Amino acid sequence: MRSTPTVLTRRSGSAGTTLTKPPRGPTTTYHVGDVPDGGPALGNLQQLIDGTASEKDRERFAEVWHGRVRAVLSDASLFTVTTVK
Repeated sequence: MRSTPTVLTRRSGSAGTTLTKPPRGPTTTYHVGDVPDGGPALGNLQQLIDGTASEKDRERFAEVWHGRVRAVLSDASLFTVTTVK
């Protein structure tokens, strides 16, 4: 069984504040495993970093990457907001 990664964020007080009990308020769960796959174009990341990717590979990576960003920013089902009591 594959685990579905999530990222939990909590507002935890202002900087320099030591919390003595768990924070209250909203918790946002980001369902990372539900983000659409970018396919093989994302496999070119190392070549992009090295500077060895072709212009076509760079263009395809940018297209796919920005498509995934748009999906995350526009799909509310990728996030669950709950109140921590």
